[in-house]
Amino acid sequence: MSSSKRERAKPSQNNSSKIIIGAFVLICIGYYMLNYIAKREDPPLGNTFHIIMGCALMAIAAIAIFAILKKKYFPKKKRRSKSRPVFLNELPKKDKT
Repeated sequence: MSSSKRERAKPSQNNSSKIIIGAFVLICIGYYMLNYIAKREDPPLGNTFHIIMGCALMAIAAIAIFAILKKKYFPKKKRRSKSRPVFLNELPKKDKT
């Protein structure tokens, strides 16, 4: 196997931490847009834009954090097979008569 296939086969823990840090940065940006820029008297692009974008950024980042943490710490349980295993009966021994 080539090295690129090996890298794709293993999900890296470092990648999820980068996504979580990026999501926290998005939450901070959304909070700043919602509570500081939107309260100005005449912000560029208007107050409504900053209110909607601030809420959207915070919501998307919160969903991303929730999904990453759920995937990392609460993996799906393996399902047990519903049917019992079937074994072949042993062949009956023939009497020598």
